[in-house]
Amino acid sequence: MKKPISENITKSIARSINALLSGKLGSFTSTGHLIKRTRLKNKITQAELAKRLNVSSAFVSKVESGRASWPRNRTKQLRKILKIDEKILIGAMVSDDYRGECPRCGKQSWECTCAIEEARK
Repeated sequence: MKKPISENITKSIARSINALLSGKLGSFTSTGHLIKRTRLKNKITQAELAKRLNVSSAFVSKVESGRASWPRNRTKQLRKILKIDEKILIGAMVSDDYRGECPRCGKQSWECTCAIEEARK
């Protein structure tokens, strides 16, 4: 019997998170680090990114340094500008939120489907 599409997507995102945390996708330590490395790879300044996202360059700096979190309702726009894969960005965001064990279910962050579902909302 075929698994529901949502279950396959959830497992795919979980594998991406596991790869992210194990270093197979690079040395991203946080969402901010992912944004910064991708921004620099695309040769975009903080000021340019801020203007395109309609936020302040100070906010972009705070996100990249880990002093602020990227708003979940603005991830699509960020992904489009920086050309970041959805699974990678969600994986980094979930990793930021749930380092170690999930407070809801007690599983490790890369195994926790409740964290992934929350990140997709």
